[in-house]
Amino acid sequence: MSSIARGLLICLMLTTIPSSLGGCQRVADARSKFCQTLRPVGAVAVELKSINADTPADQVRAKVESLQQAKSTLESLAKLTPIPAIDELSSSIDQVVGAAGQATGNTLGAAAEQISTAGMQLEQVYTQVNDAVCAAK
Repeated sequence: MSSIARGLLICLMLTTIPSSLGGCQRVADARSKFCQTLRPVGAVAVELKSINADTPADQVRAKVESLQQAKSTLESLAKLTPIPAIDELSSSIDQVVGAAGQATGNTLGAAAEQISTAGMQLEQVYTQVNDAVCAAK
């Protein structure tokens, strides 16, 4: 059974429980918050895949910091509702963080290609997760 089907089954089961528990509402709220948090991840991925060696390192570090914060929130929300490929999304963010950590000085230099590649991978995973979780609404 897919994780989405499992989530729907849980919601159906919870509708028979008194409404004061609000199980399905929490799942819907978590899914909505997940999608709100996910959108900027996709935007950052698009920006990262088009960087070059002359891109200011501080600019990329700020984007990476926002990705790390989003990752933490996304992982917490994924515990409340079944989210397919959350581990793959987290891993892709970690790859971006690792690639950005290779940058030294004021510009990205040789690390730019690794960051761009990691950004492309993140964009692909973002699209998969977004299509499975957020576009399915």
